[in-house]
Amino acid sequence: MNVIASSGVLLEAPQIKITTQGNMVTVSWSEIANTDGYKLFYCNYPNCSPADIGEIDMGNQREITFDGKGFAFYGAVKAYNSNGLSDWSNVEFFNLR
Repeated sequence: MNVIASSGVLLEAPQIKITTQGNMVTVSWSEIANTDGYKLFYCNYPNCSPADIGEIDMGNQREITFDGKGFAFYGAVKAYNSNGLSDWSNVEFFNLR
């Protein structure tokens, strides 16, 4: 379900991309018009249950880079505004275990 933004435009789901270079992981996603920000969701790979999903409010930031050595996670993003959240982005993962 897409959320209708205050301008009457549908709030689209972002597209996420996860890349690795050595131990460094970069998670980035597409810019969506009429948003107030983005929420990054993550969960252990390969075994993830809904209760294990973590969330980070990224504000207007559309990229995060971190040392992922020893970790493996799924990642997805939703855009948000005062009317609610977009649909889920695609789901990507990395595995540096």
